[in-house]
Amino acid sequence: HAQVVGVLEKKLALADDDGEASQLLRSIAGLQDNELADADAATGTWQRILERSPGDPAAVAALVRLLTAASRWVELVDVLQAEADLHDDPADKRKALERIAEVWADQMEDWDKAIEAWSEILGLFPADREVVDRLADLCERAESWERLLEVLQGQDQLLTDNTRATDGPLDPDQAALKLRIGGLLEGPLDQVDRAIEVYRGLLERSPEHGGALAALETMLDRPDHRVEVARYLEPRYAHGDSWAKLVRTLEIQLSVMEGADPRAETILRIADLRASHLDDGAGAYELLADSLRAQPSDSRFADTLERQAAALQRWPDLVDLLRELAAERPGAGMSLLLRTVRIQQEELEDSKGALDACQEIIGLQPDDTHEGWADYLQGLSTAVSQTHDKQGRMGLLRRAAEVAEGQLSRPDEAADYCRRLLEEAPDDGPALDALEHLLRELGDHAQVVGVLEKKLALADDDGEASQLLRSIAGLQDNELADADAATGTW
Repeated sequence: HAQVVGVLEKKLALADDDGEASQLLRSIAGLQDNELADADAATGTWQRILERSPGDPAAVAALVRLLTAASRWVELVDVLQAEADLHDDPADKRKALERIAEVWADQMEDWDKAIEAWSEILGLFPADREVVDRLADLCERAESWERLLEVLQGQDQLLTDNTRATDGPLDPDQAALKLRIGGLLEGPLDQVDRAIEVYRGLLERSPEHGGALAALETMLDRPDHRVEVARYLEPRYAHGDSWAKLVRTLEIQLSVMEGADPRAETILRIADLRASHLDDGAGAYELLADSLRAQPSDSRFADTLERQAAALQRWPDLVDLLRELAAERPGAGMSLLLRTVRIQQEELEDSKGALDACQEIIGLQPDDTHEGWADYLQGLSTAVSQTHDKQGRMGLLRRAAEVAEGQLSRPDEAADYCRRLLEEAPDDGPALDALEHLLRELGDHAQVVGVLEKKLALADDDGEASQLLRSIAGLQDNELADADAATGTW
């Protein structure tokens, strides 16, 4: 058979007809392959045949078999590519390209080359789900994330173009595709902003899509994106009565919120949600307590905390907190202690506690400015009106008179406080002395006489009584020009 091949080669050299030459080459290849078992020689001969007759089915089949057996993969790909290039029918071209892709992927593990082959197939069959899946799988194995994104986005656009509806829920396949795109952007491509846009777009079309919602919820743990996502999810949770999740989004927003009013409104909302919907009155109380510690002058926190204390019957805790803050933050001490007095009296029925709070009010040291002392005096007046305990009221009135005269130079107001003090205790000597002094300063001699008459009625010593009478007579005679009254006194 070897010599037969030599004879056929000579005849081939003499052949002047393509058909005859082709037949001689096939005979040579057959002998080399079947009789001589010379695969390399047979391969070379079949390649010569393919050069003469591109796409020859027998030559292609033989070369595929021989090259595969010899693991000559690059040459095999060349043969298959040449075959694919010759096909006009997309189905036939696809078969050749699939075999090429298989060689690159399975035999040579050249994922990029395999991706190129499947990409060419996708160009022929853009709507074929199997092609998309195979190409996507290869992109993942090759970690060719940008290419995978292109493939998935192309499919998404194709589905969009083929769908007439522009609103309403997405087709499940397209929804799953968008979710996969979002996951790719969020994960390997680390383009979280774009991923958020994809998830939000998916939820706008398919509001009940659990996958997109779950994906966004995981981003609440991402420091760089949690606030943006929380703002988006907040109205969704509020509408859906997802109270615990709503509280979390509000707390995330609160962590970066500026401005006292927006912060206060958010805190109060969180506290209400905890107490009303989450059965977490204790959590609401602690949140409000912490907020009041930070802003002791904000009555919104104090009012709401008081209501929560009533619901939980935590009045003693609240009183302790108010007195603690009053001691730490003198500027807010008056309002806090006034609240303490009321709670001690009305809720705890603790007259001693209320009296102690009154004493703390008396001991407050406001800002040493006219405005500071004026506010303090107003607070004392309010405390008087709220305090049930007589001793407490008297101490407050005495302090109010001192402030009105000494710090604010308001002798008329100081005199009024002294009169109110005397209504509580008509025989209060210091109050009578103070009122006498103030009335003399005001030049109200007639009322000075009245005060002296009261002091006279209380005098239990002849010498003191005689001195008071002389003072009365002097005022009547010299200041009031009331001779009859002076005569009577004398």
